[in-house]
Amino acid sequence: MLTVLKDKDCYKRLRHLNLWTLEDRRNRQDLKEVCKMYKGFTKIDVSELFTKDLNLKSTRGHND
Repeated sequence: MLTVLKDKDCYKRLRHLNLWTLEDRRNRQDLKEVCKMYKGFTKIDVSELFTKDLNLKSTRGHND
């Protein structure tokens, strides 16, 4: 198996081994942390990190 992976670049080896890239793992962890903040499982105040868009304009003709 090692000889098969030896000549492949990093991304092909990860794909062959069915592993995620470092960027994918970081993005996944970031999404988990945002979900925890949103659900109130952490003591971080979401309003300190994010602002709500107060764009009151309708989109595509909808007022909802």
